[in-house]
This record gives sequence, structure tokens and C-alpha cells, in this order.
Amino acid sequence: MTNKRMEQSDTEQAQDHDMPEGEEVDMPEKYDEISLKDFAGYSKSMFLYWTEDDFASSFRKMLTLEQFRSEEMQQLYQQYLVSGPSEYVKDLFEHMGISPAKELAAQFYAVMFFFYSLYDGAKDKDEVKKQFETTLDEFTKKLLVGERMTHLFRNLILLWRKTGS
Repeated sequence: MTNKRMEQSDTEQAQDHDMPEGEEVDMPEKYDEISLKDFAGYSKSMFLYWTEDDFASSFRKMLTLEQFRSEEMQQLYQQYLVSGPSEYVKDLFEHMGISPAKELAAQFYAVMFFFYSLYDGAKDKDEVKKQFETTLDEFTKKLLVGERMTHLFRNLILLWRKTGS
């Protein structure tokens, strides 16, 4: 029952932010429509969801503890909090032309995961939220610069090939 509720909540979160709610193979066109700005906004919303929503926060904490007690809980932990989100971010980055997508997705999700833990133990949760948003904004800026540089270099290479130089 709890897993079904979590799946439904996950889907609703994605739909509310016009993000793909399924896997890339099932909806590649939806992945193609996402911008880095959309993704950053969704990520901020997901941080609040996983830390401040009573159900989602309790589910996350329960999975963190229970992952060591059963294989089923380990699989759910991976699906919702580790490999599932990391793979989702990788797929989004690939569609946005951000590379290396797998490595950058791991770096990005490490930030999310770190701030979940920081938030849980913080006395000043508002300060942690601000820190998270600042860190996410800086990470996004770096990705944007990298994306622009990649685009610039691709255009230069195409120009160079056309001119034969």
C-alpha cells in the first residue's frame, strides 16, 4: 500500500512540474521538452517534497533504516532514493545534451542526497534550504556554461569542416 501511494505521489510531483513521469523509452518526446531551468525548478520542489511532506519524508527515513533488513526494502530504497533518481537525471541530462551525463548526474544527485541528510539533522532547516538552493543554482550555472561551451565547440568544428581548414 505504501509503495503504491509513493508511486502515485511521485507521478503527481512530476506531472505538477511538467516533467516526465515515466522512463525515457516510454516517453522520449517528453524528455526532449525539458530545459535545465525546468529541471532546476523541479529539483528544488522535490527537495521540499522529500524533506517537508510528512508522508514522503517518513517514507524516505523508513527506507533508509529498513534497507538493511530486507532485500525488498533495499530495492525500494534504490528505486526511490539512489539508482532510480540518478538514472532519471542521467536520462534528462542526455536529452539536454549535457555530458558526461552519467558522471554529472551522479554529482548532481550527490548534492540532493547530502542535503536530505543535512536537513534531517539541522536545527535551522530554513538555512539548509537556502544553502541547498544556492548550491543547486551554482551547479546549474556550471552545467549551463558547459552546455554553451559544448555547443560553441560543435559549431566551430562544423565551420572548420565546411571551410576545409
